[in-house]
Amino acid sequence: DAVGKEALAYIFKKYISRIFWISLFSVLWVFFVLLTFYNPQHVQYILNISSARVAYDVNWGSTVVNRDFETITIPDVPYLQHFMRTTTGNMRPAGSMHSYSPLVSALGCRYVLDIRQLDQIVFFNGSHVRARAGATIESIQKHLAIHQKTFRGIGSYTGQTLAGGFSTSLAGIEMVAFSQFATWAKTVNAFGDIVEWNDLYYLRDSMGMMGVIVELEFQVFDNYDFAATVHSSSVEDLLSIGTAANVDAFDSITTLYADHTSIKSVSYQRVGGPTSIRDDGAKVSDSVLNLIDYFVNPLSFVVPFHNFVPLVEPNIVNKNEQLATIARDTHVFGLTFLDYRIPRSNCTAFFSSLVANPQDGIVRIKLLDSRDDTCLAYNQAMCKIELYVPAHKTVITYEKLAWHYGGYSHWGKYFRGDITEQLKRFPCWTEFEKLRKFQDPSDRFLNSYLRGVDYQYWYGGGRLWIFYIIFIVMLVIHPIWFMYMFILYIIEHRGIKKQPGIDDVEKVGLLTDPSYRIDLVDIDPSVTSLDPGQ
Repeated sequence: DAVGKEALAYIFKKYISRIFWISLFSVLWVFFVLLTFYNPQHVQYILNISSARVAYDVNWGSTVVNRDFETITIPDVPYLQHFMRTTTGNMRPAGSMHSYSPLVSALGCRYVLDIRQLDQIVFFNGSHVRARAGATIESIQKHLAIHQKTFRGIGSYTGQTLAGGFSTSLAGIEMVAFSQFATWAKTVNAFGDIVEWNDLYYLRDSMGMMGVIVELEFQVFDNYDFAATVHSSSVEDLLSIGTAANVDAFDSITTLYADHTSIKSVSYQRVGGPTSIRDDGAKVSDSVLNLIDYFVNPLSFVVPFHNFVPLVEPNIVNKNEQLATIARDTHVFGLTFLDYRIPRSNCTAFFSSLVANPQDGIVRIKLLDSRDDTCLAYNQAMCKIELYVPAHKTVITYEKLAWHYGGYSHWGKYFRGDITEQLKRFPCWTEFEKLRKFQDPSDRFLNSYLRGVDYQYWYGGGRLWIFYIIFIVMLVIHPIWFMYMFILYIIEHRGIKKQPGIDDVEKVGLLTDPSYRIDLVDIDPSVTSLDPGQ
């Protein structure tokens, strides 16, 4: 062992030159700098890639980039009313910029209205909470937790505003949607007038087209525990499992390239009565998220992302689940979200069509019960097929396929084409347009995307070339360089090994210093200690 350590130390000292180490660490430094400033998966120049952030020049998912607009911060409702009455030009209300679709694109707009300062709780009476619509779901959840109450129907990201979740058909792994439990709303229309809504049929999921939502009231619920049951089944059996009478929430995970006879899924069943809220969910720290961003995500530049599914599968199962945190935050940076709502009767056929035209990424199949309380959303039992595609890939979308099977694309997820084609497919669209025109006759709340212009998303896949060069240097050139120096050592070591009459200590000594020598002396066995200098 000592000889081996000496030999290894010698290799690093003599044969692995200083220029090798300079080259290696320089390439690593360039790699991490590029991940920050030239990342194929995001346009933002920030070190904490996965950290919560709000910037109106680019959305969270780096699909929408805004230029030539003015951000108007709304401190209170009277200010908003005055602004509407004294200005002209189009505008879009904005919250956390979590939407992957161009709902807050500034194309065709002059202003982006930041409503995040409208975040106060108006009242809480035990069964309902009323708050300003710029408050985040997470902030209201924390207040409700003090009283052992919770929202229902929330999704995986709770940093979005109440108005954003209410306006874009938010739903998680429960079989209900967030907007279902809204009971009242207040908006400011294009004239600067306050409008109070007791009937929310046309306002739910309306994407800010009816005016700026400034206040919302929701029914809230007792917390309770869930028992999780893990399954492995085909798509057909998966739907049967999820629609069982005792299932309250459902999730599954697969890919378009996987064996679809054994899809992993988990069903959650309510257990017992009301319980205390234990924590704020199993959230991953920012430090861990950034380690994933810098060391794991780049592997997807060269390795198909669907190969990482075994690492992601455990995230859909939590044996100690509760209603208040069933939609806990998960790591989703670097992925583009697609989401299709398909009638359950057509779910298997739609999924089979996706498999016939596959793309890299993760697929999650969830379920939604029927509802009749909104115009621009589903009114029958649906399956919710979500795709998480690496952002540096060329994304394949399935809008027309979804329409063919009687479904539609989620309003807040990645959509290509003329969005008005989808809007017109809803039977209530004519009545919706009449009411919208009454609130906004000059279309001030519409941007180019909502007028039907096919939005050109930001795409960073063209940046991959420089990372391929770096990978070649790190994974090919440097290993070959190292092996070359190691072979030189082997050749010299074998030359010394053939010299007769020397032992291992002398061999290592000769490798370290060719002038190394050992003098042989006689040892007196009776001497057990040495005098100084002897």
